[in-house]
Amino acid sequence: MPTPPRLLLVDDEERNLSLLEAYLAPLGCVLTRASGGQEALPAFEKERPDLILLDVVMPDLDGLDVLTHIRASEQGSRIPVILITGYTEREERVRGFEAGADEFLEKPVDRALLLARVRTL
Repeated sequence: MPTPPRLLLVDDEERNLSLLEAYLAPLGCVLTRASGGQEALPAFEKERPDLILLDVVMPDLDGLDVLTHIRASEQGSRIPVILITGYTEREERVRGFEAGADEFLEKPVDRALLLARVRTL
């Protein structure tokens, strides 16, 4: 039996993490939460996720800083990262992609789009 994919969910708001978990639980993935950028980095090291869903705006360490740290590591260069944010400006998307994001989803997250992107990445 194959090992289920491991996803790291990073957001500073509990309700956003709960929503992501509710959307993703039916996929049978192992879901790990980090409630901010400071928790995300050790969780990344410990869990070795197959995919990361990462909020951009967080008070302690923002998502782009977390992404930069992840991409700087050997393992992190190969892990797909989906940035999630309330920003809709083109410049924010460009900054996210330049930092190494594989996908960019806007809040409120569209469930069907989220599931499609998680499955393909």
